[in-house]
This record gives sequence, C-alpha cells and structure tokens, in this order.
Amino acid sequence: MHISIKMIWIISIIAVALSMIWFVIGSTAFFNRNINTFILTFVWIPALIFVSFSIFILKKNPFPENMKISVQIIIISLIVIFSIGFTMTHIAAGNARGGIRTQIARDWIQVTTDGKYEYRIEVVNQFQRNNRVRLYVKSISTDEEMLIPIYIQKNEQPWMSGGEGSIHPPPETLPSWALSSTMISSESENIYILTTNIFKILGETYDRIIEIDIEARAARRIE
Repeated sequence: MHISIKMIWIISIIAVALSMIWFVIGSTAFFNRNINTFILTFVWIPALIFVSFSIFILKKNPFPENMKISVQIIIISLIVIFSIGFTMTHIAAGNARGGIRTQIARDWIQVTTDGKYEYRIEVVNQFQRNNRVRLYVKSISTDEEMLIPIYIQKNEQPWMSGGEGSIHPPPETLPSWALSSTMISSESENIYILTTNIFKILGETYDRIIEIDIEARAARRIE
C-alpha cells in the first residue's frame, strides 16, 4: 500500500476515534445524563467496528505491494467518506450543554407584590444529575442582582418549559396556570414567601412554599 494512502487511513482512524470520545463526553454532559442510545447503537458501535477493523488491516497489511494505485484510491476514498460521516455525526450529537456549557431554563420575569424586586426561577442543567435551582432577584431601586440557591430534595425533579435565552411575553398577558411561581412580601422586612410548582415527584407536580431572605440571600423550605 502506498505510504500516502496509508497515512490518510491513519488520520481517518484518529479523527473517528476522537469524535467517538467527544460524543460520549458531550452526549452525557460529562456523565451527568443518559447517552443518546440511537446514535450509540447505529453510529458509535459501527464506528468502533470501523476503527478496530482498520487497525487490524493496517497491522496485517494484507494488500499486495503491486496493487494498482486506482484500486487503492477507491479503497481510501470509501474509508474517508465513512470516516467523515462518523466524525460529523458524533460531533453534531455530542451536545456539551450542561457539561462544558451550562444550560439554563428560565421562568418569566415577575415583580414581587410590594413592587421592590424583580424575580424569576432558573433551573440549571435540567434533567441531569448535576442540576440545581436558583432564584434570580433584582432590586428595582438599585439594580442590584443576586442569585439565591434553592435546595432540591433527592426525590424531586425540577422541570421548566423555558429554554436558555428564550423570550417570553409579559406575565400579565398570561393565564395564572402558565406562571411557575409567585413571590409575596411578608410582615418581616426582607422576607418573602415564594410559591412554585416546578418540582415534580414521580411525574406529579407539587406546590412548594419557600421562605426567601433577601438580606441573607438564603432560601428555606417551609412546605
């Protein structure tokens, strides 16, 4: 086999192997969610066979030295086509959101009942093992912004239909059932009561009542 054709084959193997690794890491967001089983079955496993078979062939070198160059070109062309297909599919399917890049689902911006703060709930890395929930709060008078973490119980799965960077209509134009939270002032200064329905247990939605301490930037479950 001509040395240049052999080098192209080796480069194709390396490209496919690296894309396979990228797919596993990206598709699982560094092993924080389940892998894409469709791509795993119909692309990743055939790619593994392709890489293994190519390495075996290159080691054994079964092709005669006097093989016509035209035949060698046809063989390496097919190899390059397969390697490009495997590589591009793995790269496209290896979505790194939630792993390398944080994915955030955001609720509509609303205003507390006393008109002092804007707020919204944000779910970070939704549907992943490294997910978390936080409350975004902004003072209307000073423009000060803060993020208050909200504890998630082990049997709860936070869920929100909004996506990263999504644009929503104003809350006043929406029916009450479309809003996932309300935040009202209490008798104590800087203490607010947040009611949200983003938490699910075994697929069932439950309202959760959370006390928000603006000054301490802390949240405490009430119910």
